[in-house]
Amino acid sequence: KTQIIVGQWYLFQGYYNATSPGNIYIYINGVREGLASSVGTSIADTATSFYLGATKIGASTYSHFLDGSVDEVRLLSSTRSDGSLAYSMERGKPVVKNNFDDGSGVQTMNRAPNFSRSALINFPTDNSQWVSGNNNYALQFGGSDDYVDLGNYDRFQLGGAITISTWI
Repeated sequence: KTQIIVGQWYLFQGYYNATSPGNIYIYINGVREGLASSVGTSIADTATSFYLGATKIGASTYSHFLDGSVDEVRLLSSTRSDGSLAYSMERGKPVVKNNFDDGSGVQTMNRAPNFSRSALINFPTDNSQWVSGNNNYALQFGGSDDYVDLGNYDRFQLGGAITISTWI
């Protein structure tokens, strides 16, 4: 519904509701844009790493690479109501809170309650992936082979309802 204009930042939020029949809700700038219903009541894979900017489709094969900039990714381990999505961006306690404010290097800091580093895979080493963001820096994805490996931590093994928020 929202017309996407190149060079403008948009807040994308989505949540997966694990109760039967399982729904995925998509919001842009706080307005519900779409719904995928009857998607199931569990997340099939809760044992592997989380990735941003790519889909892992085999033991070491990746596809669907993002082409664009991303800023402030947050992942929360619960379902959100329409009214609580705005709250989750400011005061909720995410398991991933990656602001991409590092500004240089091939790692980025997850600033959730338990700090960790995420590896920037196949990004250039000249810092050209760091661009002006919605707030400070953002990470520019090239659309061909780069992605962020957030790692495999117990706190990422959600298995049920999740909420994802990011500026794109």
